[in-house]
Amino acid sequence: MKKILLSIISIFIIFLASCSKEENIVDDEAICGNAIDKFYIDDEGVFEERGIKLEINKPSCLGALNYQLSIRVIITNESYETKTFYVKNVRLVKEDTKAEYTVNYTKSSKLEVEMKSALNFSADIPSSINTDKYYLRFGIHNYCEIQYYMYERPDELRKDRTITYHIQNEVVKTDTVKAGRTINDVYTYESSDNLYYCNTWYLDSNRNTKFTNDTKITKDTNLYGFKSSVIEWRTSSSDLYSFVTAINHSPSNGILIIPETYMNKELCINLYAIRDINVSKIYIPKTVHVIYGGNFTGINNATIYYEGTEDEWKALFWSSSYIVTINVVYNTKAPK
Repeated sequence: MKKILLSIISIFIIFLASCSKEENIVDDEAICGNAIDKFYIDDEGVFEERGIKLEINKPSCLGALNYQLSIRVIITNESYETKTFYVKNVRLVKEDTKAEYTVNYTKSSKLEVEMKSALNFSADIPSSINTDKYYLRFGIHNYCEIQYYMYERPDELRKDRTITYHIQNEVVKTDTVKAGRTINDVYTYESSDNLYYCNTWYLDSNRNTKFTNDTKITKDTNLYGFKSSVIEWRTSSSDLYSFVTAINHSPSNGILIIPETYMNKELCINLYAIRDINVSKIYIPKTVHVIYGGNFTGINNATIYYEGTEDEWKALFWSSSYIVTINVVYNTKAPK
């Protein structure tokens, strides 16, 4: 098997946030012969440039003012002439002023092929590292200069990634998010007739892997879902009627429309079926035969529009004690 691992350098860094002193002003030219490789705290943990592989564990807090960062550098390029590598010129730099902070460390004089050696670093840095922007900078022999930013990659340096939402082989929406970011408000699909919705998405068309708000978008991504009914139905208890048993989703436009039929059956509205929803309008068709108790509570003063007359409305209720007359408008059909 072709040998690719030439040297491993393990770096263990502890930042002590107290009594630091600004020293030199650092220029932006690489000390080593190659260009600067730049990484950010929110990048994924493994990077590789020109045969220099960098593995980073994100900083962890050891106490109120202490920070720990672990870095491992792996040399993978066989063409390098030497088999001995050094980490050098380690320093912490404040981003806006380019002021350099001394980083004292001890290490063995060299790292031989396939040997692992821990390099222990400590630095006194200002407590403002929580709010100001800093980066750690160090060279690896004469091959590259590493610049590791102690803050997230700015959006202007991130690529755009496309999110495509699919429902039943149909694209229902596309969106754009910056690479490495999460989606705070995941899209909720709603059908034009307000009868179906989808707010659960999967990373595969078989809907095995659920997509969550904390999933980072690192590439163009397809998300898959299926339609769910806004209204929960029961159809097995009667050959004549379908029963509205609950409302599963409050439409974002604030309009709840009860259809004229379901499964070719006219309707009954079950106990406590329409309640505790955030809507402004509710449309009830004349094909409803019975409204049982406990409905139209917790609907935030929504207006109820009934297709029939006031007398027909009152006659729908199973008991006169259930009748709702506040905010009811009669002789009004649902919009199409």
